[in-house]
Amino acid sequence: MTGADSAEMAQGGIRINMVPKDGGNAMRGVVFGNYAGSGWDANNLRDNLQGDLTFNAPDPATGKIGNRLTNVSRIEKIWDVNPSVGGPILKDRLWWYATFRHWGAEKTVPDSYFNALGPTASTYQPDLNNLGIDDGHIVSTAGRITAQLSSKDKIAYYHDNQRKYRDHWGISSTVAPEATAVQVTPTSFVSVTKWTRTQTSRLLLEAGFAVYDQDTPNSTSQQ
Repeated sequence: MTGADSAEMAQGGIRINMVPKDGGNAMRGVVFGNYAGSGWDANNLRDNLQGDLTFNAPDPATGKIGNRLTNVSRIEKIWDVNPSVGGPILKDRLWWYATFRHWGAEKTVPDSYFNALGPTASTYQPDLNNLGIDDGHIVSTAGRITAQLSSKDKIAYYHDNQRKYRDHWGISSTVAPEATAVQVTPTSFVSVTKWTRTQTSRLLLEAGFAVYDQDTPNSTSQQ
């Protein structure tokens, strides 16, 4: 869901109902992946709208500083790699499933350039051949163990550990890439244990316990 959330949602945002795989009596696996490079997008900044690449140069006719964009956000690359595999530990009784995922995106930032004078210079001169990049990626490893305790009872344990990296956190047209921060999540995981009992064809009992922990530093200097 992306809107019109139900009343029990504390705040807005995307809601996903996830149904994890249990594994089975036969070993099975799947690999998913996609990629888009810089040649897969288009530039909608027409010549008559593009600003002067000398950066804020006065208009010869009016003497005023221009405020047009010099470039727009363009895709450098977007990727997603996700293999997964699962199978039996004890046939008809105990199964496992594991998956790994690495996905991210890199895109340019409008009017953002590295400093041609270097990161330690006291003044700023845009390097028009070195665009600022908003880049980030996430690495996730997840596993699930499922046990059929009886014909009516099933218990499962799921753990997902993730690490997020933002190499130029806070980059914008007024914040040069050298002045941005590095944001990481050294700790970010969710652990869920769930018991399910099919009491009758009309009654299903469920109980679970979940732990979510995330450590997000505000920023780490590029320097």
